[in-house]
Amino acid sequence: MEAIGVIILTIVANVVLLGVLGFGYYYFTCEVHGKSAEHGNADAQLKYGNGHYNTGQISEAIAWWIQAARQGNTEAKIKLCQCMGDGYIKASECIHQLAESGDVVVQFLLGECYFHGKGIPANHAEAVRWYRKAAEQGNIDAQLFLGTCYQEGNGLSVDMHKAAEWYLKAAEQGDARGQCAIGLCYANGAGVSKDEEKAIGWWKRAAAQGNEPAKKLLAISLS
Repeated sequence: MEAIGVIILTIVANVVLLGVLGFGYYYFTCEVHGKSAEHGNADAQLKYGNGHYNTGQISEAIAWWIQAARQGNTEAKIKLCQCMGDGYIKASECIHQLAESGDVVVQFLLGECYFHGKGIPANHAEAVRWYRKAAEQGNIDAQLFLGTCYQEGNGLSVDMHKAAEWYLKAAEQGDARGQCAIGLCYANGAGVSKDEEKAIGWWKRAAAQGNEPAKKLLAISLS
C-alpha cells in the first residue's frame, strides 16, 4: 500500500509540475513576445497569438494572427484559414479581405478552402476563381491545381489544352510536378501535339529533381 501511495504522490507531483511549467511558458511567451507584438513585429504577433491559442484564448489569438497576416506572415495566414474552418467570422473576414487585395498566398489557401469545404461550403467554381487569381500571379501550386481542375472538370468544363498550358507554366518555373505532368501531356497528345521527345525531356528534368513518377515513366519510355 505504501508503494502505491508513493506512486500516486509522484503522479500528482508531476501533474502539478507540468501545470507550473505550462503557466511559466505562457507567462514567458507573454513577457517576451507581448511587447514586440504591440510594437508591430509580425513574428512576435504570430507567437503571441500562439500563446493565447494554447491557453484557449482563441479570439485573442485570432486578433494577433490577423495583425501578423496583414504584414505578410505566411504561418499566420495558414492559422487563420484553419480557424475559418472552425467557424470564426473574424478569421474568415480577414482571409477574404487579404485575398481580394491580391495576396497570392491567401488566394491559393482560399481556393483550397473552397475546394475542400474547409470552414465554408465546398464550391469548386469558387475554388477555381481563387486558384486562377493566384496562378496568374505565378503561384506554382495554384497553377498545378488549376491544371488539374481543367483536366478533371472540377468547377469548369474539361479542357486538356488549358490543363496543359497551366502544367507548362509550373514546369517552366522548375517545378518537378509540373514537369512530370506536361511530360504526360506530350506523351499522350493530351492538350498538345504528341511528342515523345519532349515528354522524355521534361521527365528527365523532373527525375533530376528526384520526382519518383517521372523516374518510373522515364525508365519505361527508355526500356
